[in-house]
Amino acid sequence: MRDVYDYEGARGQFVDGSVSLGELESILAFKSDPVIDELLCVLERMATGTYGQCIGCKRPIDSSILLQDPARRLCELCEEHVGAHAFIEASQSSRVIL
Repeated sequence: MRDVYDYEGARGQFVDGSVSLGELESILAFKSDPVIDELLCVLERMATGTYGQCIGCKRPIDSSILLQDPARRLCELCEEHVGAHAFIEASQSSRVIL
């Protein structure tokens, strides 16, 4: 069995267009890796024209943010909202009701 990251041939074929995104996914499917999964999501968003668009509000994500985190799915405002909501939920679930 080949090493899970030994897909140089497939990556080259993907870049030159002879292997589709679906075929590349199936090559990598035998080993789930969160980083690869996220990169495949980025490629899918690029293919559908939604890369750089917030999945929350549909506004563009600032390019400086995408340079720091190319897999970013939320703009700053939505990220803050989700983070605040998660904090509130966590603090409410930790309360003891007598």
